[in-house]
Amino acid sequence: MIKSVAWSGRTAGLHGVRTEGELNVDRGLRQLQEAHGHEVVDVTLPKRLALSARKYKNLLLDLERVLDETREGDALLGHSNGGYLAAWATRFRSYSSVILVNPALERDFDLRRSHGAHVHCIHSGADWVLRAVRYLPIGPRWGSAGVHGLNDLAPLGRNYRTTMGHSEIFEHSNVVVWAATWDRWIRASR
Repeated sequence: MIKSVAWSGRTAGLHGVRTEGELNVDRGLRQLQEAHGHEVVDVTLPKRLALSARKYKNLLLDLERVLDETREGDALLGHSNGGYLAAWATRFRSYSSVILVNPALERDFDLRRSHGAHVHCIHSGADWVLRAVRYLPIGPRWGSAGVHGLNDLAPLGRNYRTTMGHSEIFEHSNVVVWAATWDRWIRASR
């Protein structure tokens, strides 16, 4: 495994579908910036519906955009489809840490090729959104890591189980607490 890289001081957010992040990842980035001094990058992913996001061409375009707007040593905060894209981005670039919030990712996605990034997967059995969309009949299959966690994360990181719904972690009172935790995880990757 490639040795992990030091944190650049930047945290990049990757939102899911049917949003531009305003109700979820952007709140997390704002909290990391205002309360913890992170330089933040809101990756400019287009607002797509679930069926459109899952087309191979669109996934590749979105992954290309992630790679264009992030750099080695950044931390990634990916929610839902943004978690899917964050996990794939680790195959091409060395990030300091990757925080996946209810990722639409297969449980057995091999993160051992993540260039040594510290990986934290926050998942919830109460995530009915991911339980439903993984059965959409187009494109690559979204998985249930956001519901059950990722398999075989050690020694790269670990899973954290919550009882919150799909985007509930980004509600104001929750995001204040979680952003402090994310900040600790990111700074520990130095």
